[in-house]
Amino acid sequence: MIFSVIGENFGFIGSCLLIFIYLLLIFQMIQVTFDTKNEFYAYISTGVIMMILFHVFENIGMNIGLLPLTGIPLPFVSQGGSALLGNMLGIGFIMSMRYHYKSYMFSNNEIEFR
Repeated sequence: MIFSVIGENFGFIGSCLLIFIYLLLIFQMIQVTFDTKNEFYAYISTGVIMMILFHVFENIGMNIGLLPLTGIPLPFVSQGGSALLGNMLGIGFIMSMRYHYKSYMFSNNEIEFR
């Protein structure tokens, strides 16, 4: 129940800031998904995006009383080894996809500023 602790310590502004950071992370990952030219990369990034999005919605929904209590952790905030490792691996895959996309763009002399 880490989101309720964040809400208690940092208030409404802190809770909204955390949700905004998650939305920014999801938006950046969706941009990488649409920029990649490899279909397999798009499938992997879509799976990682949906995993993180589901974990955020499930955990916040549990804390505000809309969803039943489960053991779903809040990504990158809840204490836990395997969930944190899985989330970091997923973000690492997406960062690798962004790196390969940028190196592909510059190797083909197609300069695009982002």
